[in-house]
Amino acid sequence: MVKKIPAAVIAFAIIVQLLGCATIPMQSKLKKPVSMTKMREDTVKAFIIHQHGYWAFWGLIPIKRPNVDKALKKMIDDHRGVQNLKITAKHSFVNYLLTVMTASFIYSKTFIIEGEVYD
Repeated sequence: MVKKIPAAVIAFAIIVQLLGCATIPMQSKLKKPVSMTKMREDTVKAFIIHQHGYWAFWGLIPIKRPNVDKALKKMIDDHRGVQNLKITAKHSFVNYLLTVMTASFIYSKTFIIEGEVYD
């Protein structure tokens, strides 16, 4: 019986690691238009922003979530809106290393926010 418990714990840790429930709401409350499609032809500039998210207890408790509005606000202040917005969540080597070193207690992801501002 004692030998089955560590196997069950390891199996549970692997399943939680693969199916971690870390979530992040991706919505904008900015007063200017934010679109995932092309709105206008007069693109001013493109941008790429990297942010990191951290969760504890296998993704159950958020420690630090990326703030999409905060990142977009810096880009949109002097412009009319954002278009072609794309948000990608990735696991980098550093993310995997942190997760493995903490036995999945700390779960992390890298978020890449890309888009264009227009006038």
